[in-house]
Amino acid sequence: MTHRFSKLDSMTVDDRTFAVRPMQPPEKETHQWVDDVGKTVCVVRGDHFERSAGTAMRFDDRGTIEFPVRGRWNRAVMSAVDESGVTLVRYRLNPTNHKIPIINPLGCDLRRVEAVVDPAIHGMPGIALLVASSCPLLLRYFQHGGSGGGLSLVIN
Repeated sequence: MTHRFSKLDSMTVDDRTFAVRPMQPPEKETHQWVDDVGKTVCVVRGDHFERSAGTAMRFDDRGTIEFPVRGRWNRAVMSAVDESGVTLVRYRLNPTNHKIPIINPLGCDLRRVEAVVDPAIHGMPGIALLVASSCPLLLRYFQHGGSGGGLSLVIN
């Protein structure tokens, strides 16, 4: 299975396309991912930035997922934790993994982020969207100043 995160505003998972849409009415630091028929798949609120882990994703079938971060830059670990406290995905920085094909116009080294999905949720609808759209949060957590931008990531 290939998950393609082509831009910050769209993603193709298998043959389904997801796109980012602003909330209506607009809300600060909030957007939604919609599927190819326009149905909202998840709502994203907040941001990870300047050592603040403030992003939460709300899935209808899974509730709200938060992304706490602990550790320092070279040993940082982030988790995707649902409302009941279950860790769905664990993310870590890996400075030695240079085999993942990456295209990133911003110069961030996304190869540093690895994600391990709990086997119990491999079949969860939206898991690919969750993982692909949340991997950059761990790097954003350590960014300072300026604003974010488009990221590109291909996960095979």
